[in-house]
Amino acid sequence: MSILSQLFGAVRGTAVAAEHGGAPERIDLEHGMVRVPRLGFFGVPYSALGGRWMVGCRDSDGKSRGGGRDSGNGQVVLIDLQAKRVALTLDKIARPTHAAVADDGSFLILDTGFGMNLEGQLVAFSREGVERFRKKYQANLYTVDVSQCGRYAVAQTCNAPKSPHSNLLECIDLSNGSLLFSISPATPWTKQYRFEVVAGQLSRLLVNPDGMGWFAYSASGAFLDTGEFRTAELSKGDYGTRTMAVERLLEATPGVDAATKALEVLDGVLAEVEGKHPDWTARAYRLAGEALERLNRTGDAIGAYELALSLNPKVGCKRRLDVLRKTIR
Repeated sequence: MSILSQLFGAVRGTAVAAEHGGAPERIDLEHGMVRVPRLGFFGVPYSALGGRWMVGCRDSDGKSRGGGRDSGNGQVVLIDLQAKRVALTLDKIARPTHAAVADDGSFLILDTGFGMNLEGQLVAFSREGVERFRKKYQANLYTVDVSQCGRYAVAQTCNAPKSPHSNLLECIDLSNGSLLFSISPATPWTKQYRFEVVAGQLSRLLVNPDGMGWFAYSASGAFLDTGEFRTAELSKGDYGTRTMAVERLLEATPGVDAATKALEVLDGVLAEVEGKHPDWTARAYRLAGEALERLNRTGDAIGAYELALSLNPKVGCKRRLDVLRKTIR
């Protein structure tokens, strides 16, 4: 594994810039982690695309293990690889569980916070440690990211029942703290984002959920690649994504071609889930029954519905099954 050495020292503090001189500082990168021995720091590294800056996050107070707790702040370090020094340390973040850093050294921290409530904070800092922006969400944050130029941030929240912040994709202009858009995304949650910035202005935000490909939202949050994404969902998503895509396909698209495509996709889904995930198997059989009905394969549709109900009596096809049984008596 790679090891970076000859990096100069840092002074530990709340938001303390490192000294430019002093003894060389050893920074080790190994097994996907970063270690700063003199600081006693060991955490997860996040690098800027330009390669100069790195942020390390430790979700622990250094005395006990990380994770859910009610006290004991974590630690963040900003490393300038070009100048070969630890540029900054932050010790006032409760639980820094994710970060993103821009090519200018400004960075974002996802602070999961204390306690067990569904909540989190996006906090943005300059490379000098000055807080630029902060927003608290009444939902757990799945991920945050920042544009290469450091001007734009994105945050994806998790599901949070009864919360106004449940399942939101938000894009923020950090230069003035304005919210560019806040939407329920058309795409699944992702940790891969690209910001298309033209003449300093955001043109598009691209996402790559589960390696399905890159799909674009406009700067106002309009989804621009619906057709391409629907095609990718059916062929490249995981079994859950493909099953829900089949459901949407059958709801939105009449005719036998859609039914035939649905059965093709469901064959692959069932090969993955049968015997392992009863609820998803039941849902797949119910959808197969709907497709088979559309193809006038009544006997096969009845069989599919019966299998679905045997796995989950509440899967939602009992009435349809009763109707079909009466038609063949």
